[in-house]
Amino acid sequence: MRNFSILLSICCIVACRASNKEFQVIQVSGTDPTEMTLNQIANTIEKVQLETRKESFIGNVSDILTFRDYILTIDKVAGVLVFDKTGRFLQIVGSKGDGPGQYASVIYHAAIDKEKGLIYLASGNKLLVFSDTFSFLKEKKFPFLIQYLFVNQGNLHALSKDLGKPHEDGIISTTQIFKLDPNLEIMDSVVFRKKISKKGTIAGYAFKHFYSDDLDGQYFYQPELTSEGFLRDTLYQMNEEKFLPFAKLAFDVPVSIDERGFQSVLLLNIFKSKSYIFAEFDVDFQRHIFLYNLNTKKGFTVKEGFTLESGKKVTLRPLDPSKDTYYYIEESEFQDAKTEEKNPIIGIVELKKNLVCCE
Repeated sequence: MRNFSILLSICCIVACRASNKEFQVIQVSGTDPTEMTLNQIANTIEKVQLETRKESFIGNVSDILTFRDYILTIDKVAGVLVFDKTGRFLQIVGSKGDGPGQYASVIYHAAIDKEKGLIYLASGNKLLVFSDTFSFLKEKKFPFLIQYLFVNQGNLHALSKDLGKPHEDGIISTTQIFKLDPNLEIMDSVVFRKKISKKGTIAGYAFKHFYSDDLDGQYFYQPELTSEGFLRDTLYQMNEEKFLPFAKLAFDVPVSIDERGFQSVLLLNIFKSKSYIFAEFDVDFQRHIFLYNLNTKKGFTVKEGFTLESGKKVTLRPLDPSKDTYYYIEESEFQDAKTEEKNPIIGIVELKKNLVCCE
């Protein structure tokens, strides 16, 4: 098994840029956000009210996946719930427990191989595989935690970031990506990042949009959510065993660390679809969304999200990169303490191919 170390030093980045002619620097404003309604950027919007039942109640959605005519909600606690395209609840994938096809802890992440009709769930160090009819097929335990899954070029990949080990300069943590074969055996691995810090601080974010495939290419970004005093601001294009810098986001907001140890700017996600580069970031604990149209070369930032007709603001999240399709989660209105709270509405949005702010 080969190991490939990705050293994100200045020298490496300069060398990699030379091998990627598409590399671009995109200016991002964090100081001058605009107001934008969802209707202004959307070509189509489809709303799906998810059915509410006792067995289908959703508490904390971390992702939405679509598969054939199904909508799958990934809930860390409730598990993976299956709805049809009208929102009618069908079933839960797997169950809680210690037996085959069961997960004892929370669902860390899920991925679907749409060509093979396979559904993958990661729970702690356990990887479970289900069929396109949601029947359990196989599982395997690994000697590491699995925080993220994605299917690239027909192969399942699992990402693991360790909790850190003692180092002469502090604590060293390593992020590895493992390439798995159909029997869930490790074929290859890549060390994507090694980080040395004085303290073994751990930070995470529920919505992980590390990998994107828009059919023209495959792209990867993993955030670092601890205070480093700088931003890891580059989206990489995957090319066999290499991660080539594809786009750097140049923020106009200075990065600093306050006396409590909190960083002023945190970059949570960078994601590419057919016509857009999407970024989610915090400035002084306030959420911002950046959307850049690759066709018009125009971008803009909104604070807290895009405004619905109801006045609510929502965050767009990737659904089908090849079609510029995103989703949002609209929480149902609270009625009264005697009435069971409804499941959320899922909005499926196809963005305009050519967008100029602010038309």
